Amino acid sequence: GRPKGVLYTHRSTVLKAMAVNAADAIGLKASDRLMPVVPMFHVNAWSLPYAAAAAGTTLVMPGRFLDGQSLYELIEAERVTYASGVPTVWLGVLAHVQKTGARFTTLERMAVGGSACPEALFDAYDALGVTIVHAWGMTESSPIATVATPVPGVDAATARRQRLSQGRVLFGIDLRARRGAEEVPWDGETAGDIELRGHWVTTGYYRMPKGTTEDGWFPTGDVGMVDPDGFVILTDRSKDLIKSGGEWISSIDIENIAVSHPAVAEAAAIAAKHPKWDERPVVIVSLKPGAQASREELLAVYEGKVARWAVPDDVIFVDELPHGATGKLLKTELRARYANCLIGKADSTKG
Repeated sequence: GRPKGVLYTHRSTVLKAMAVNAADAIGLKASDRLMPVVPMFHVNAWSLPYAAAAAGTTLVMPGRFLDGQSLYELIEAERVTYASGVPTVWLGVLAHVQKTGARFTTLERMAVGGSACPEALFDAYDALGVTIVHAWGMTESSPIATVATPVPGVDAATARRQRLSQGRVLFGIDLRARRGAEEVPWDGETAGDIELRGHWVTTGYYRMPKGTTEDGWFPTGDVGMVDPDGFVILTDRSKDLIKSGGEWISSIDIENIAVSHPAVAEAAAIAAKHPKWDERPVVIVSLKPGAQASREELLAVYEGKVARWAVPDDVIFVDELPHGATGKLLKTELRARYANCLIGKADSTKG
């Protein structure tokens, strides 16, 4: 499509840097050494260079070598305490650490965003003594809008659920979820289209019509729920949801379950055309080096975790999933390749 230029101001950038440095947000300190594994051309490296300058934090720039071994060696050599990047980056670092038996001597926290962080990745880094801080936003919100820091006074299960969510809005941001013209309740169960407004949320694009609603809210294109404590749980991008026989299926749920299999390095779920159900989920996976898994083994992982009609119809194995310059999965490319992969196959009884 036509490229869109998001409009920022000096004021919005300064306010955003201040909000990011709140204690329950990214919370950078002068004693931190920050390594943003995010391109400077992508939302100004998540605005973290500005936040680092405001806090007096040392910046460590990784350059062009973004494989797991190179990043791990740079973290250790430069005594990095805080890092940031998309899940794909940290899957690569984790694979290197697990293969070599290496450990982190200085890294304490990492901000993960850009796409939903698999639960298995949280657990793997917890075991290594590194805390993942889940954040969510987009270019239009400069980008960080929510950060998943558990609230005090909750039990362990609730704290874990809050950590795995997309988080609560930063001070300076308002959020709502709507179905049509009606705002949905914050009950953690009712899904709606997520909208934002705030001091660093754009109101439009360069030389294009205004991009907000009549009452000043920006439609994010994400679908999700908000619980009574204000934590956002995204179910999908609206364009990535799979509608099968009238039922909505979350591609994020399918991907996270696939990645929980010990042989899977990365997974992506897409909607494949189906003659009876219109769309059916298909999961495309890449395996860890030297690992093996069959289609049946991976489909068995879904048993008891999702409804039968939400289990993928097929598993496609690939050497590597396609990524863009920012590290995000290119689902548009996967849909172009595999949208018709179920056509001509035996009719599924699911839906």
